[in-house]
Amino acid sequence: MVRSVALLLLITKLGVASFLETTTPARQASQIQGYQTACTQNTAVTFDDGPYIYEQALVNTIVAAGAKGTLFGCIYDDQNVQALRHAYESGFTIGSHTWNHYNITLGTTDNLGHQLDLVETALWNILGVKPALFRPPYGAQNAELVSYLNSRGYTVVGWSTDTQDSVGATVATSEGILNAATAGNLFLAHETIQTTVQQVIPDTIPGLVARGVNLVTVDQCLGVNPYQAVRGSYGERDASWTCQGTPAPGQGF
Repeated sequence: MVRSVALLLLITKLGVASFLETTTPARQASQIQGYQTACTQNTAVTFDDGPYIYEQALVNTIVAAGAKGTLFGCIYDDQNVQALRHAYESGFTIGSHTWNHYNITLGTTDNLGHQLDLVETALWNILGVKPALFRPPYGAQNAELVSYLNSRGYTVVGWSTDTQDSVGATVATSEGILNAATAGNLFLAHETIQTTVQQVIPDTIPGLVARGVNLVTVDQCLGVNPYQAVRGSYGERDASWTCQGTPAPGQGF
């Protein structure tokens, strides 16, 4: 995984415009309570642990097939910023996956809150959005943490079907799993796996679309909003766009 953040218009510019451009919006309750592991309609393919070097190619492949996906990942290097904006402009949904991909069950709600704040600030800076979807790394979660995430406005998303790419599955195995897609499947894949981006997705997504499988974003498959707030403009890079002083991957909360 790349350096930190695993990684998601309508505001009128009145007297509070300068505040809105530097501070993430107020919190609100989640649209769906609990931990979601299947689509209520259509089918969704999701990709964890970006932005990564393959992200733009992944997005282009899926869009060319007439489908959409959801990315859970992070952040501030220029390459990552451009990849996120390309995905966002291509109709992908961007969700939160913690700042440094830690197992949230090993920490407290305060630890988790700090991670959410870091991701929210980054996505507000880069995309002008506050995410409404959260996927816990490793799928690790418990009732207390899910309730806390819901109270922070997040729909908590797991998966129904793992392509097994992150545990060494062969291309043929991952392709077989995806090719068996039916309505309600919520697939897990990883944009950090080269064979997923360069072989599995190009080999399967066009065929699924041709077969009539409607591949949509997670928010569409669950019937929720993708973002808690949307500013409608990107932020301007400044000295605050840095990972210095924040938790590094594998180094605590």
